[in-house]
Amino acid sequence: MNTSSLRAALRRVAPRVYGLLRPFTGRQRRYSRILRELGVDHLKPVVQAGPFVGMTFLRWATTGAILPKVLGCFEEELHAALEAALTERPRVVVNIGCGEGYYAVGIARRLPTCMVYAFDADRTAREQCAQLATLNAVADRVHIGGVLRPKDLVGLPIEGGLVVCDCEGCEYTLLDPHAVPTLATCDLIVELHDIDDGSQPAAMLARFNSSHELALVAYAPHSAERARVAARLSRLEDRALAVVDEARLPGQQWAVLRPRARLRAGVPEQRS
Repeated sequence: MNTSSLRAALRRVAPRVYGLLRPFTGRQRRYSRILRELGVDHLKPVVQAGPFVGMTFLRWATTGAILPKVLGCFEEELHAALEAALTERPRVVVNIGCGEGYYAVGIARRLPTCMVYAFDADRTAREQCAQLATLNAVADRVHIGGVLRPKDLVGLPIEGGLVVCDCEGCEYTLLDPHAVPTLATCDLIVELHDIDDGSQPAAMLARFNSSHELALVAYAPHSAERARVAARLSRLEDRALAVVDEARLPGQQWAVLRPRARLRAGVPEQRS
């Protein structure tokens, strides 16, 4: 039975399910079509640029901004901070809110001796992260879990490691160096989310005042890198900017936290 026949059968016997799936299949077709137009293998796409260039990506993922990830301009505001953290060659990386595994698997590829602990509350995201790790031959070093609790973080060997966090507000509960002392030794890259009265980001960052240098990085939808990528997409004409758009809210920020002790040393810490 071909794909068209399957869709027709599903529409006939389960119209509600068909209605729920239709938007996803529509986006998947658009994604595949644009990759073909760009000359990228839509059956086995490979990241074209950025920190994870060469990583085999998924044909489709439920998390957002898939095309910017394949094109290599996803969260390009963080590229410099990520490169600085990877230069330290951390032995352990924790990715909280891993989605389909873009960061978890990408970092595992970049650091062949690193162990990555990836967490996501969504089962489909975890399944896709496992699939992506297998596609890139790093499944033995990417350990995937569900909801991460502070006591779980205490139990991980993260001293001197890297934490990459995008967990829709749970960062304010999890990232506390008083509850998890080893966080004081880690590099952290954290997407900040405004919830309730908006005071949580400042309160969380204050916990790291004595141990870390802080830089706030703002989302720049019209950055030079995104403009460069869009220029390469001239064949898409008026769709080019939409392809690199990450659909973020105005004012989106990330916090980049680096341990003062390491910065005072003046040179990257060498780890075996």
